Amino acid sequence: MARTLLLLLAAVSSAATNATKPHVMLIVGDDVGNYNLGYHGNTEVKTPEIDALATGGARFERMYAYFWCSPSRASIMSGRFPAHIYQTQQPMGHTDDGLPRQMTTLAEKMRGTGYRTVQAGKWHLGQGSTGHMPINRGFDSSLGFLSGAENHVNQSMCSATLCFEAAGGVKPLRILAGHPLFDLWHDHDVGTIGETDTGTFGDDRWTDHVIGAINETSSTSKPLFAYLTLAAAHSPLQAPDTALAPYPESMYRDRRLYSGLISSMDANIGRLVAALKGKDMWSNTLLWFVSDNGGPIYWSHLAGVPSMGAPLNTGGGANNHP
Repeated sequence: MARTLLLLLAAVSSAATNATKPHVMLIVGDDVGNYNLGYHGNTEVKTPEIDALATGGARFERMYAYFWCSPSRASIMSGRFPAHIYQTQQPMGHTDDGLPRQMTTLAEKMRGTGYRTVQAGKWHLGQGSTGHMPINRGFDSSLGFLSGAENHVNQSMCSATLCFEAAGGVKPLRILAGHPLFDLWHDHDVGTIGETDTGTFGDDRWTDHVIGAINETSSTSKPLFAYLTLAAAHSPLQAPDTALAPYPESMYRDRRLYSGLISSMDANIGRLVAALKGKDMWSNTLLWFVSDNGGPIYWSHLAGVPSMGAPLNTGGGANNHP
């Protein structure tokens, strides 16, 4: 997957002048099961925007990736297999963990060929030093979080293992006199969101940042490369009420929340496409949608166990993805 993306993106970025180069949108979903999308025959989950892209575009049905988040993302950014860049495990907060800093990233390549580069959403490629931050890995602008998961509503880090808890049960990790630890970064700086700021769903924030970059693009500006890494449908299982509306409360709880996350992701992709069309950029845009791995396994049906899950299945379900 990574090499195909890198070769194709490099080809379109070098084959034309800045005036005719296509804008490139690389959207990465999180833990999106291969058959949790409508165009794959699932009539339960509502994904009209993704279905439309699949109908009008090319579908790669043999996409395989690592079954953890960060190795796949490292491959996308480096064009190498995870084992070649020391990423067969998820990165921790140590200085030398994450995508090696001596590696040239896809963003650096795109910027070097004349693109304006924007990142928004989940990074998960190292957080132990400022050198690992997206703004220092080839992106002109960045808004998102550095770790692997967090509260979707207020961007606080979770105290439960890997944030695997259902809606309403997410406890923030607290440090320094009980204050929660937030993971929100804007370029070089810590974001300004506070503990009581619950007005915007996380993926809406990330999508807004990319739409802002789209709206700033003109016919005379550099072509745009946007790397939008949505947190849906990674746990914790939280979804906006509007995204949950199509799913009856009688549904199995985890399934309903996961489906809501998928629909929320779909709606944000639709907003981004609408923004491109509104700026008359759609006809000259290459848009990719992939997932870092397949769907997770949840086991909250077990007595006394909170809603937990992970892409732990090493078979086709976790490795094969949209």
